[in-house]
Amino acid sequence: CILTMRFVCEDSMAINRARALSDGLAFDGLPMKFAWIRKYEERPMGYMAKLERDGAELDEYRYDLGRKWKDGTSDPNFDSHFKELSASMLKLKDFSDIKSVSTGNEKIGGSDFRTETFSMKRDGKSFETTVYLSAKGGKLLKFRSTFNEPVKEGIKDIVKQCIAKRTS
Repeated sequence: CILTMRFVCEDSMAINRARALSDGLAFDGLPMKFAWIRKYEERPMGYMAKLERDGAELDEYRYDLGRKWKDGTSDPNFDSHFKELSASMLKLKDFSDIKSVSTGNEKIGGSDFRTETFSMKRDGKSFETTVYLSAKGGKLLKFRSTFNEPVKEGIKDIVKQCIAKRTS
């Protein structure tokens, strides 16, 4: 499996930040590499950038749902939105046997995140998916990582390094 990092970027400066994500990140001694950027013209999603490496996928989303959010996880509407995300994960169409394994709070790169980890299957293969949710600069930041099971040692640390870079 390839570590696919797809980043929805808001402007051209964010493209350069997405490219810079791979700088200094390595797994099993091999550097991560920048693969591509895609601009979405049909809706205001901005840009999507992709980094690759063996073992996982990581998607990043930045959105505001039409309002300004307090930084971190303290916004009065944060809990209800996190519950909606959790419920939507349990209904993913491409996966089966989806179960919530754990929920918690983590500080990554100086930002507070609410997390939930799920186990699931697709085509007979087992996966572990974690959703990380926070708010910064008035927008929600959602990262979703998906790992083949068993999860390779060290890959979660690399994902957290990427999240820390994206939230700095």
